[in-house]
Amino acid sequence: MYDQQTFKTELDGLYSDYSKQMPRWYADRWGKTEEIDRAWKLYSNARNSQLSMLVLGDISIRQDNDMLKNIGTTAAYPMTNPSGTTTGRNPRTSASNKTGSVLNEQDWWPLPNDAWLLGGIHGLAQFHLASGTNPADDLLWDASASRPRVLGRELIGLFAFGYIRVRHDHEAKLGIVFGPNNKKAATDSTFTKYLFALKEYIGVAQIKAKLINTKDYSRFATPA
Repeated sequence: MYDQQTFKTELDGLYSDYSKQMPRWYADRWGKTEEIDRAWKLYSNARNSQLSMLVLGDISIRQDNDMLKNIGTTAAYPMTNPSGTTTGRNPRTSASNKTGSVLNEQDWWPLPNDAWLLGGIHGLAQFHLASGTNPADDLLWDASASRPRVLGRELIGLFAFGYIRVRHDHEAKLGIVFGPNNKKAATDSTFTKYLFALKEYIGVAQIKAKLINTKDYSRFATPA
Protein backbone atom coordinates (compact mmCIF):
# COMPACT_ATOMS: atom_id res chain seq x y z
CA MET A 1 0.00 0.00 0.00
CA TYR A 2 1.29 3.44 -0.90
CA ASP A 3 1.97 6.63 0.94
CA GLN A 4 2.19 9.76 -1.20
CA GLN A 5 5.98 9.77 -1.49
CA THR A 6 6.41 6.12 -2.50
CA PHE A 7 3.52 6.45 -4.95
CA LYS A 8 5.01 9.46 -6.70
CA THR A 9 8.56 8.09 -6.65
CA GLU A 10 7.51 4.85 -8.33
CA LEU A 11 5.46 6.60 -11.00
CA ASP A 12 8.26 9.05 -11.66
CA GLY A 13 10.45 6.08 -12.57
CA LEU A 14 7.74 4.42 -14.65
CA TYR A 15 6.43 7.48 -16.44
CA SER A 16 8.34 6.83 -19.66
CA ASP A 17 6.78 3.34 -19.81
CA TYR A 18 3.32 4.80 -19.31
CA SER A 19 3.97 7.53 -21.87
CA LYS A 20 4.25 4.82 -24.52
CA GLN A 21 0.64 3.91 -23.74
CA MET A 22 -0.61 7.48 -24.02
CA PRO A 23 -3.22 7.91 -26.80
CA ARG A 24 -2.12 10.01 -29.76
CA TRP A 25 -4.96 12.47 -29.24
CA TYR A 26 -3.93 13.06 -25.64
CA ALA A 27 -0.48 14.66 -26.16
CA ASP A 28 0.45 14.74 -22.45
CA ARG A 29 -1.84 17.69 -21.88
CA TRP A 30 -1.32 17.89 -18.12
CA GLY A 31 2.44 17.34 -17.96
CA LYS A 32 4.33 14.72 -15.96
CA THR A 33 4.22 16.35 -12.53
CA GLU A 34 0.51 17.11 -12.67
CA GLU A 35 -0.33 13.72 -14.20
CA ILE A 36 1.34 11.97 -11.27
CA ASP A 37 -0.35 14.30 -8.78
CA ARG A 38 -3.72 13.65 -10.41
CA ALA A 39 -3.06 9.90 -10.30
CA TRP A 40 -2.33 10.16 -6.56
CA LYS A 41 -5.60 11.96 -5.90
CA LEU A 42 -7.55 9.43 -7.94
CA TYR A 43 -5.81 6.51 -6.22
CA SER A 44 -6.58 7.99 -2.78
CA ASN A 45 -10.23 8.60 -3.61
CA ALA A 46 -10.67 5.06 -4.94
CA ARG A 47 -8.94 3.55 -1.90
CA ASN A 48 -11.33 5.49 0.33
CA SER A 49 -14.46 4.72 -1.68
CA GLN A 50 -17.53 5.48 0.42
CA LEU A 51 -19.25 2.19 -0.43
CA SER A 52 -16.11 -0.01 -0.51
CA MET A 53 -17.07 -1.05 -4.03
CA LEU A 54 -16.16 0.16 -7.52
CA VAL A 55 -17.96 -0.41 -10.81
CA LEU A 56 -16.42 -1.71 -14.03
CA GLY A 57 -18.14 -0.95 -17.33
CA ASP A 58 -18.22 1.09 -20.52
CA ILE A 59 -19.19 4.74 -20.97
CA SER A 60 -22.89 3.93 -20.60
CA ILE A 61 -22.55 3.63 -16.82
CA ARG A 62 -21.44 7.27 -16.70
CA GLN A 63 -24.68 8.26 -18.42
CA ASP A 64 -27.00 6.55 -15.96
CA ASN A 65 -27.87 9.47 -13.72
CA ASP A 66 -30.05 7.44 -11.36
CA MET A 67 -27.19 5.05 -10.66
CA LEU A 68 -24.69 7.87 -10.26
CA LYS A 69 -26.94 9.57 -7.71
CA ASN A 70 -27.02 6.35 -5.70
CA ILE A 71 -23.40 5.24 -5.81
CA GLY A 72 -21.51 8.36 -6.88
CA THR A 73 -18.38 8.80 -8.97
CA THR A 74 -14.65 8.41 -8.33
CA ALA A 75 -12.45 11.20 -9.64
CA ALA A 76 -9.72 13.71 -8.98
CA TYR A 77 -11.29 16.09 -11.53
CA PRO A 78 -14.77 14.78 -12.44
CA MET A 79 -16.33 15.29 -15.84
CA THR A 80 -19.47 17.42 -15.75
CA ASN A 81 -21.73 19.08 -18.26
CA PRO A 82 -23.34 22.53 -17.87
CA SER A 83 -26.38 21.03 -16.15
CA GLY A 84 -24.16 19.53 -13.46
CA THR A 85 -24.59 15.88 -14.41
CA THR A 86 -21.53 13.69 -14.72
CA THR A 87 -21.40 13.16 -18.47
CA GLY A 88 -19.43 14.66 -21.30
CA ARG A 89 -15.89 16.02 -21.62
CA ASN A 90 -15.64 19.57 -20.30
CA PRO A 91 -13.17 21.86 -18.50
CA ARG A 92 -11.80 20.80 -15.14
CA THR A 93 -14.10 21.14 -12.20
CA SER A 94 -13.85 20.94 -8.42
CA ALA A 95 -17.09 18.96 -8.13
CA SER A 96 -17.29 17.36 -4.69
CA ASN A 97 -18.44 13.88 -5.70
CA LYS A 98 -15.04 12.16 -5.83
CA THR A 99 -15.18 9.07 -3.60
CA GLY A 100 -18.10 7.22 -5.17
CA SER A 101 -17.99 4.04 -7.21
CA VAL A 102 -17.99 4.91 -10.94
CA LEU A 103 -14.77 6.17 -12.50
CA ASN A 104 -15.57 9.55 -14.06
CA GLU A 105 -12.21 11.21 -14.53
CA GLN A 106 -11.42 13.81 -17.17
CA ASP A 107 -8.74 13.14 -19.77
CA TRP A 108 -8.72 9.39 -19.31
CA TRP A 109 -5.77 7.20 -20.31
CA PRO A 110 -4.15 4.05 -18.83
CA LEU A 111 -2.20 5.77 -16.04
CA PRO A 112 -5.16 7.28 -14.15
CA ASN A 113 -7.18 4.13 -14.84
CA ASP A 114 -4.46 1.97 -13.25
CA ALA A 115 -4.27 4.37 -10.29
CA TRP A 116 -8.03 4.05 -9.77
CA LEU A 117 -7.88 0.25 -9.92
CA LEU A 118 -4.92 -0.03 -7.53
CA GLY A 119 -6.66 2.33 -5.11
CA GLY A 120 -9.66 0.04 -4.99
CA ILE A 121 -7.48 -3.04 -4.64
CA HIS A 122 -5.48 -1.52 -1.77
CA GLY A 123 -8.78 -0.63 -0.13
CA LEU A 124 -9.92 -4.27 -0.58
CA ALA A 125 -13.02 -3.01 -2.35
CA GLN A 126 -15.34 -5.28 -4.28
CA PHE A 127 -15.47 -4.63 -8.02
CA HIS A 128 -18.86 -4.95 -9.74
CA LEU A 129 -19.06 -5.48 -13.48
CA ALA A 130 -22.12 -3.67 -14.81
CA SER A 131 -23.23 -6.78 -16.65
CA GLY A 132 -24.74 -10.10 -15.65
CA THR A 133 -23.12 -11.97 -18.52
CA ASN A 134 -19.52 -12.64 -19.46
CA PRO A 135 -18.27 -9.80 -21.69
CA ALA A 136 -17.64 -10.45 -25.38
CA ASP A 137 -14.09 -11.15 -26.46
CA ASP A 138 -13.73 -7.83 -28.26
CA LEU A 139 -14.53 -5.97 -25.03
CA LEU A 140 -11.59 -7.70 -23.38
CA TRP A 141 -8.96 -7.83 -26.10
CA ASP A 142 -7.98 -5.73 -29.12
CA ALA A 143 -6.93 -8.44 -31.58
CA SER A 144 -5.63 -5.98 -34.19
CA ALA A 145 -3.25 -4.37 -31.69
CA SER A 146 -2.57 -7.57 -29.70
CA ARG A 147 -3.29 -5.94 -26.34
CA PRO A 148 -6.05 -5.86 -23.73
CA ARG A 149 -8.83 -3.33 -23.95
CA VAL A 150 -9.70 -1.28 -20.87
CA LEU A 151 -11.92 -3.90 -19.28
CA GLY A 152 -9.43 -6.67 -20.05
CA ARG A 153 -6.68 -4.58 -18.50
CA GLU A 154 -8.75 -4.08 -15.35
CA LEU A 155 -9.54 -7.77 -15.04
CA ILE A 156 -5.87 -8.69 -15.48
CA GLY A 157 -5.07 -6.36 -12.60
CA LEU A 158 -7.71 -7.93 -10.38
CA PHE A 159 -6.64 -11.48 -11.16
CA ALA A 160 -2.94 -10.65 -10.69
CA PHE A 161 -3.58 -9.22 -7.24
CA GLY A 162 -5.62 -11.90 -5.56
CA TYR A 163 -9.17 -11.19 -6.72
CA ILE A 164 -11.58 -13.89 -7.87
CA ARG A 165 -15.14 -13.95 -9.08
CA VAL A 166 -17.71 -13.89 -6.28
CA ARG A 167 -20.48 -16.34 -7.05
CA HIS A 168 -23.98 -15.17 -6.13
CA ASP A 169 -27.52 -15.97 -7.19
CA HIS A 170 -28.41 -12.62 -8.78
CA GLU A 171 -25.75 -12.04 -11.44
CA ALA A 172 -28.35 -11.50 -14.15
CA LYS A 173 -29.76 -8.46 -12.30
CA LEU A 174 -26.89 -7.25 -10.15
CA GLY A 175 -23.91 -8.07 -12.35
CA ILE A 176 -20.71 -10.05 -11.94
CA VAL A 177 -18.74 -9.35 -8.76
CA PHE A 178 -15.05 -9.75 -7.94
CA GLY A 179 -13.71 -9.85 -4.40
CA PRO A 180 -10.29 -10.06 -2.71
CA ASN A 181 -9.33 -13.66 -1.96
CA ASN A 182 -5.68 -12.97 -1.07
CA LYS A 183 -5.20 -9.89 1.12
CA LYS A 184 -1.41 -9.91 0.89
CA ALA A 185 -1.44 -10.07 -2.93
CA ALA A 186 -3.89 -7.17 -2.97
CA THR A 187 -2.12 -4.88 -0.51
CA ASP A 188 1.32 -5.65 -2.00
CA SER A 189 0.22 -4.67 -5.52
CA THR A 190 2.18 -1.94 -7.30
CA PHE A 191 2.30 -0.21 -10.67
CA THR A 192 5.51 -2.11 -11.44
CA LYS A 193 3.85 -5.46 -10.78
CA TYR A 194 0.78 -4.37 -12.74
CA LEU A 195 2.80 -3.52 -15.85
CA PHE A 196 4.60 -6.86 -15.55
CA ALA A 197 1.30 -8.74 -15.23
CA LEU A 198 -0.01 -7.09 -18.39
CA LYS A 199 2.94 -8.49 -20.33
CA GLU A 200 2.13 -12.01 -19.10
CA TYR A 201 -1.25 -12.04 -20.85
CA ILE A 202 -0.88 -12.65 -24.56
CA GLY A 203 -4.49 -13.25 -25.56
CA VAL A 204 -8.11 -13.19 -24.56
CA ALA A 205 -8.17 -16.89 -23.65
CA GLN A 206 -6.13 -16.28 -20.50
CA ILE A 207 -8.50 -13.57 -19.31
CA LYS A 208 -11.56 -15.71 -20.00
CA ALA A 209 -10.05 -18.68 -18.15
CA LYS A 210 -9.79 -16.57 -15.01
CA LEU A 211 -13.14 -14.87 -15.58
CA ILE A 212 -15.11 -18.12 -15.68
CA ASN A 213 -13.30 -19.72 -12.74
CA THR A 214 -16.00 -21.61 -10.84
CA LYS A 215 -14.28 -21.54 -7.45
CA ASP A 216 -16.73 -20.35 -4.82
CA TYR A 217 -15.91 -17.41 -2.60
CA SER A 218 -17.92 -16.03 0.31
CA ARG A 219 -18.22 -12.27 0.32
CA PHE A 220 -18.37 -12.46 4.11
CA ALA A 221 -15.07 -14.32 4.48
CA THR A 222 -11.94 -12.48 5.58
CA PRO A 223 -9.34 -12.62 2.81
CA ALA A 224 -6.36 -14.81 3.75
